[in-house]
Amino acid sequence: MSDELLDLAIATAGGQEHWDTLRGLNVDISIGGPIWARKGWPPDKTFDQILTPDTVKEHIVFTPFTRPDQRMVFDAAADSVTMQTLDGGPVEILTPARAGFKGMLRNSAWDALHLGYFLGYACWNYFTTRSRRGGCSLPVPSVRGSRRSSRRGRSASRACPRDQPSRASGRRPRSGAASA
Repeated sequence: MSDELLDLAIATAGGQEHWDTLRGLNVDISIGGPIWARKGWPPDKTFDQILTPDTVKEHIVFTPFTRPDQRMVFDAAADSVTMQTLDGGPVEILTPARAGFKGMLRNSAWDALHLGYFLGYACWNYFTTRSRRGGCSLPVPSVRGSRRSSRRGRSASRACPRDQPSRASGRRPRSGAASA
């Protein structure tokens, strides 16, 4: 997304000052597409749910998730994905969640917890674009296997100002920064 388009979207939605006052969102969404069949889910499966992302901490709740009687909680700080009953009782936990992908190939099937990690990480970033505007660190995926061999295996991020903690999963604030 270009800076101009992002500036227009933020201005249309009330401006950066308004956006900075938000601490949470409720998003009614349908998630679907061809990737789910490659990951072991029915090809015509659409996930209709309510997402509740925290706009400050990398934490998001999907309700319902894969079943009408369960929800999923993605928490980057704890590096966990938890399937819960609708009243919050734990059903299954993947922790450390990121390491749960070790050994998987591009076409490996995902269970509900792996799907939850992917969607949690992606949706939190999609719906909290404002964190990019403040200069805080966001991960840029590695480019392993890219035709651009000069970038292979590298990742990048922008640093947070010293008085703001990083919001990116697995990143620590720079020396002197506040901790979350």
